[in-house]
This record gives sequence, structure tokens and C-alpha cells, in this order.
Amino acid sequence: MNEPGVPNNFITDAIRRDNEAGTHGGRVQTRFPPEPNGFLHVGHAKAIVVDFGTAVDFGGSCMLRLDDTNPEAEEEAFVNSIIEDIEWLGYEPSEVRHASDYFETLYDWAVQLIEKGLAYVDDQDGETISATRGSFNTPGIESPFRNRSVAENLGLFERMRAGEFPDGSRVLRAKIEEGEYPPGTAIPSENELAAAYGLNRRTVREAVALLVREGLLRSVAGKGVYVRLKAETRLGEGEFGFRLREPHRLRRQVLKKALRAAGPYYGRKLAVPADGPLFHVRQRVLEGSQPLYVEEFYLPREVFPGIEGIEFMAFSVLEVFRYYGRTSFRTEQSLEIVPVDPGDGKLLGLSEGDPILLLERRDFDEAGRPLAFFRYRTRGDVCDLRVSFRSAPR
Repeated sequence: MNEPGVPNNFITDAIRRDNEAGTHGGRVQTRFPPEPNGFLHVGHAKAIVVDFGTAVDFGGSCMLRLDDTNPEAEEEAFVNSIIEDIEWLGYEPSEVRHASDYFETLYDWAVQLIEKGLAYVDDQDGETISATRGSFNTPGIESPFRNRSVAENLGLFERMRAGEFPDGSRVLRAKIEEGEYPPGTAIPSENELAAAYGLNRRTVREAVALLVREGLLRSVAGKGVYVRLKAETRLGEGEFGFRLREPHRLRRQVLKKALRAAGPYYGRKLAVPADGPLFHVRQRVLEGSQPLYVEEFYLPREVFPGIEGIEFMAFSVLEVFRYYGRTSFRTEQSLEIVPVDPGDGKLLGLSEGDPILLLERRDFDEAGRPLAFFRYRTRGDVCDLRVSFRSAPR
């Protein structure tokens, strides 16, 4: 049941689902976590309205959590200004907390990760770490410091805390990069990770948040947390698709995701044998509850090995191209108006025979090899077609 006057969006939808399921006993708790290193701007104002407004809409509370972890850039005047701005917008924090209050707790959690063999102190610089992470196509290079003993790691971590080493000369790394969770895949839930490694949920939550900040994980609202794809080369970029006539937030429903034999038709389209494996994804794109278009794409598995492990609700095809070091240098496209069939009509909210836009596209690499085949079936009453391309300098 919708609360009167409460908007419908992915945040409020998720809260309603949790409340209906009795999650957290119907308690709604949000937070606004600015760093007090300057005055707030209009972007912060939007975050305040979302964070505090959502709590108000559902009879919950919103905490102000000041991320005061960089004392050289922070001032008491900025803290006071933040509180005044929140009050000026008509809100009042349920409580005010400081990240610095939890330094000891965060340190203890890091020690727990080291003791369980889930983290180690690495002496490599950031550039070297990024260059040796590896991918589906390229094995990672193990850090020469990965196999330090627990005792050595604990000693170094204590010395890091004491300030014995120059800033940035050593870092604490999680062992997610061992490959237990491949790039593009979802990691287990907080509860599952806590049970698997004998940690409490708060430790797991902070560890995951750290990996998100470091760019190793991507958090997708309402979907989960995924291991990020890492692009190996700089590529040209293309933008292709349907633009809504009014700007909206889109969501995708994956209808099918599977490996399949190419068959004669797609074998010819993608230059693979009829019995060669293709990765096929079919998904419906909506704005709220309004269907917009049905999208399908086919990728040759020999060009994208391990593609079936990537979660396409979290990553775009363009990101997958980047990750595998593939560039679309040429495309072939066709566009026609066709009557919708019963299956697509049901997905798009149309009657059988209603006209839709059918667009098909093939992407080719520099050598002329087909990389992907796309098919879009879209309602013409809500979308405009837009195609643009940009090529990377050679």
C-alpha cells in the first residue's frame, strides 16, 4: 500500500517491499554523511531532501554522520554551516555522529580481516597494483607481499597506524582479487559473507564499503554488489539507443540470459559455426511501470570468454567491450516499422499488430570481425531514436 503523498521511485519501492516483509520491524533509518571540508552546494541540498525526506515520509529518522577523517581539510565552521543548512531546509537530524568516533572500531575490524587471512599489507604503489590486477583474458600478477604471514601483517599494520611509514607507501588490501569472485559477478550477501568468514555483519559492511570506494566493487541500488570490470585498454566510445522524450530513470528486467548454439541465422550474422556458442541476453527496459523497449543482444563466446559470468543488470555492453579490450570500429544498422507480435506486444503493453520500431545492429572490430548483434523493439510513442559515435585517436 502506498503512503499518501509519498512518491513512487526505486528507493520508496524498496522501502515498501522491506516494510511489507517485516524487514527491520518496519523501522526506516537513513543518514546524510558529508565531509566537513567546505560549504554545501546544491547537490548536497538534493541529497538532504532525499535522505531526510524519505525518513519523514515513512515515519523514520535520519542521522547526520560527519565524515571527519581528513583533519587537515576540515574546520568547525564547516560543521556548523552543514547543521544550519539542514535546519534551513526544514529538517533536524535525529542524532549527530562523527566517523572519527569509530577509528578504533574500524582498526579492530581491519585486524580481524588480517587475522582471518582476508587482508594483507602491500608495499606496492597504486599504479603497480592497478596494472597487475588482471582480467578474464589476462591473469593477474600476484603481489610479492600477498603471502606474508598473519604475524608480519599485524606488525606492519600496527606500524602503519603509528605513522612509521610515509603516507601511501603501504596499503591494506583485501583478498577479493584472488579470483574467488570473478569480475562482473555478484558477491554474496552480508549475512552469507559474515557466516562464511566468521565475521559480524558490521565488519563485512565496512569492508564492502571500503572496496566500493576503492573501485573494486560496484553497488547497484536494489540489486546487489558486484565485482567491477576493469578495462585493459582505452577505447573509442559509441552511444546508441533510444532517448526518452522526457528524462526519466530507467530500469531493466533481464528476461533471459544464457549460452546457446548460434544456429544458421546468427552464425552468419556473427561469423561463427552454427553449433558455435553465443551468449544471448534479452531484457525489457521500463520507466517505472511503463514498458519502453525490448532489447536483445548476441555475443560470440570465443570473442568474450567467460561472458556468462557477468551480471548485465549492473554493467552495460559498452563496459563489457572496454573490459575485454574490444572496440567497435564499424556498425551496420537497419531500421523499419513492423507490427508487434503477441509476445512482444504483451511485454510492451501493446495490442497485437500495433506498430513498433525494429532496429537491428551489428558491431565490427578493426579487422572486420563481428563483435555483437543487437535487436531493439521499441514503442514509438515514448522514445526517439538517437545514434552518435566518437572514435578514440589512433
